[in-house]
Amino acid sequence: PSFFAAIVISLYCRLRSIHYILEVRDAHPDGMIASGVLKENTVIYKVFTFFGKIMYSNAQKIIASNEGIANRLKAYTKSNVEVIFNGFPDKMVEVKQIKYEKFTLCFHGILALFQDVPSLVKIIQLLRDTEINIIVIGYGPKESLLKGLSQKNFSYLGKLDPDRTLEVISKCHLGISIRTDDPISRDSFPVKIWEY
Repeated sequence: PSFFAAIVISLYCRLRSIHYILEVRDAHPDGMIASGVLKENTVIYKVFTFFGKIMYSNAQKIIASNEGIANRLKAYTKSNVEVIFNGFPDKMVEVKQIKYEKFTLCFHGILALFQDVPSLVKIIQLLRDTEINIIVIGYGPKESLLKGLSQKNFSYLGKLDPDRTLEVISKCHLGISIRTDDPISRDSFPVKIWEY
């Protein structure tokens, strides 16, 4: 669940003496600080840190999606933190590997704080006069940077449902993931990498 929901659920579990295991894909509250949602040393940050430590410390086990997140979580808890690389959707096994006729590059995901969309735009513009097609699937605060692009080898498809997204990206030849240069991005392993 989201960080907020996980705190509420874990507090409920603690009050009812229910054991729980957490699966964590973002090390909060660190992620909220890096994204600018929270400021360090504010009251709300201290509240989230306090309840986050309770949540993490009372988990029977914590599953992290990569080593970077696991190391961040170890600063908050002595609970057993185990890395299990995950994120590969079962449906990918069933997807036919029929590629587009022209070499096609793709990017998909939420176009938000930790995605380096300005660099993606530069790549798209650098490939303007090539025979390489570029497809972007996604939505979010930075999508306006892509909506204004107009070139014959670029398609912005916006938000698609997961099945349609997998269908499109499976036909592409190369998937890219461009992240911002910050500690949260350096510690992440985006799920889209498994799909690519």
